[in-house]
Amino acid sequence: MILKYANLELKPSTPVDEGYIPELIALLEKELADSPSPGIGLAAPQIGIYQQCFIIRADQSINVVNPQILALKDPELTKEGCLSYPGMSLNTLRYRTVVYSDHWSKNRTLTGVSAIVFQHEFQHLEGRNMFESQLRVISQRNVCPCNSGKSFDACCRPT
Repeated sequence: MILKYANLELKPSTPVDEGYIPELIALLEKELADSPSPGIGLAAPQIGIYQQCFIIRADQSINVVNPQILALKDPELTKEGCLSYPGMSLNTLRYRTVVYSDHWSKNRTLTGVSAIVFQHEFQHLEGRNMFESQLRVISQRNVCPCNSGKSFDACCRPT
């Protein structure tokens, strides 16, 4: 069962043991398919398993295990929701391109919807949620929400 916000504990996940990968992915697949709300991604912490694994079922079908983000490129303002917060949607800052490595891939590049979903699900592995990427009104001189230390105007302001 997908945990909702009242029961979702936000804490960092640990790496997945290789022997548990097929079972965990099958469980994520089942939970996503059985969800009463349509979704295009699901992370193990959302079902109470605090291990570094998530699935994406968007413009690509991808299983991600023990990921590391290597690069984020091309900032974009997006509107997103979450199966753990049904009925809510937020404006967030995400990136159109993600380069990552994981159990199966080295320096894999994702773009488009899959890149956005990757970032959302990755945050669950870190014990964070979409509210931490929520964009509020940002002045061009404010510090950029990507934590670069630069002003928003000089860093991630979409052109």
